[in-house]
Amino acid sequence: MIRGYVREKGGLTHLIKEVRKTTNMLERARGLLFRRKLQPHQALWIEPCPSVHTIGMLYPIDVVFLDEEGTVLKVVADVSPLRMALCKNARVSLELIAGEAARLGIKPGMKLVWNQERS
Repeated sequence: MIRGYVREKGGLTHLIKEVRKTTNMLERARGLLFRRKLQPHQALWIEPCPSVHTIGMLYPIDVVFLDEEGTVLKVVADVSPLRMALCKNARVSLELIAGEAARLGIKPGMKLVWNQERS
């Protein structure tokens, strides 16, 4: 996985400060399974990924679905363990701790950009 952050397109401040982006099929399949619980400033960017499941998860998450341009198509809040969320035209799923999407004001129509951290 590679590390980075997410900001609103056109914005200068980091909306989500610690974002890990999957780089292969195995990382996409694993997602958040067997990882430490996300904190409010953390997220997982999975691409391509139009659907997610929470089988094996121990805590609820918010899932933000984005198209290939970074436009938020759908926000599914508080996806409990053993559930599934999907969005037909999504290219990316951004997974956050439950309640974080609302706290950050993430809504359909916003444009989000992932940026890789510089070493």
